[in-house]
Amino acid sequence: MNGTKILLALVSLAVLAGCLGLGDNGESDDFDIGAPAPYNDAEVAFVVDGEERGHLDVEIAETRAERAQGLMERESLPDGTGMLFVYEDADVRSFWMKDTLVPLDIIFVDSDRRVVNVEHASPEPETPDHELTRYTSDGPAQYVVEAERGYANETGVSAGDELVIRR
Repeated sequence: MNGTKILLALVSLAVLAGCLGLGDNGESDDFDIGAPAPYNDAEVAFVVDGEERGHLDVEIAETRAERAQGLMERESLPDGTGMLFVYEDADVRSFWMKDTLVPLDIIFVDSDRRVVNVEHASPEPETPDHELTRYTSDGPAQYVVEAERGYANETGVSAGDELVIRR
């Protein structure tokens, strides 16, 4: 009888471990079950010289709170990832690097999904708000893509190129 109880307890533990997502190494997933994984909301790319380039997996910031938070306080940006800011309408947009630790390319895009301009932004740790550099669109922008600094130069993205968004 004791052997049966022990066997049932071991089987129960194995089933529980499987339900909790524990792998062979005994570790669980890094994110909460049900919480969306960052950078998998959509994929973006740009059409440069008739060719799609620079595919990025992005996290979408479409609420006021998500746009205000942006990429602040993230210590790194995994290769091939970024953030897509989506606004209800096109307007002149201004970004800063408050509490942003990663150098970024900020790509402003109009309502026709054409690049307005690209800004190359650097972190400004411990800079008072009133002294932070403002990165502003050269015209109305409805979308903004943030990617690791150097992305625009590597892909050739510039004013007039088309943004492609896939959800």
